Amino acid sequence: MNIFQYLILNKKDYFSLAEEYIGLQTTFQKESILEKLSLIVDMLIYPLINICMIVFYKQEISLFTVMAIHKTVSLWINWTRYIELTYEINQWKKIVNYVNGPFISCNDPKYHAYVYADTLQRLHNMFYNQKLSSRLTTFTKKGTKSL
Repeated sequence: MNIFQYLILNKKDYFSLAEEYIGLQTTFQKESILEKLSLIVDMLIYPLINICMIVFYKQEISLFTVMAIHKTVSLWINWTRYIELTYEINQWKKIVNYVNGPFISCNDPKYHAYVYADTLQRLHNMFYNQKLSSRLTTFTKKGTKSL
């Protein structure tokens, strides 16, 4: 898919997607091993223990079990969204590199998604403004011919 096809098919608010990506990145990219272990326990181990307790030991479902299941489901939903946005940001990075960008810089790699969003927004504005001006020129030429 070339750049123009991407811009036509994916008319999005790039900065809001970058903001969402950075929020999810802080949730899922942990620095310490303890934070990573805590995330693994919340997403995998604790739900499996709860399911085993309910199925094998016939434990009743309590409020804490429901809250834990809710937390696990929301973490998995956020994880899948994070993976989708990671793919999307990588597509942005390829497009930015293809057009010899980025046009702005950032020293913190955490915020590079904003740099890519800025470049795509500029390309999007340039493409649609050019398209609009060419349409107006065509319309004006047709109008002057009919006069």
